Amino acid sequence: MKKKYIILITLLILSIIIEQLFLKPNTIDENYVDKLTEDKEIYEYKEEKNILTKDNLEIKDINGQKTNYSFVYNNEEYNAIYTTDNWKIVDSYKITNTDDIKIICTKLIEIHKIHGKDMTSYRTPEDMTYEWLQHNIVYQLLPNNHKFKDNAKDVDLDPKDQGKNMIEIYEDRTGEKFDLSNITM
Repeated sequence: MKKKYIILITLLILSIIIEQLFLKPNTIDENYVDKLTEDKEIYEYKEEKNILTKDNLEIKDINGQKTNYSFVYNNEEYNAIYTTDNWKIVDSYKITNTDDIKIICTKLIEIHKIHGKDMTSYRTPEDMTYEWLQHNIVYQLLPNNHKFKDNAKDVDLDPKDQGKNMIEIYEDRTGEKFDLSNITM
């Protein structure tokens, strides 16, 4: 039992650290995306295995309807599905590099902006990245046989989850109070 509480405390601390590092103001003005587009240095992330920049990430409209998109990351194709005020990234749990997630979110915003929780502001790459990372934590935390594991593998970047940490996401999805002993079952 003590080990479970140590894990819970560790996860809470990790969640707080991620929030402090990556959660930026929740609103952007109309010129925010244009400003980001001009500042290419923000997006550069270099790694021997993969060099991902905002300029070399290509997100393609695969059905011509501006709803189903795909992109290649680390030689694997991913689907990004847009519905009003929502980007769903299928198998998002496989993408764990924070800088790369931010680049992907920036490109998604350039295609379709997502409203913030207040429905007047717009989501930023930073707060979308934070939400994605929270989903990844939940996915890693859940055992393979857990009933919510499949739900956590894809991230839905929408207004209602803006700023929520992993515990709030878990409680929202399950309707249960977060309890580590329920998760490890």
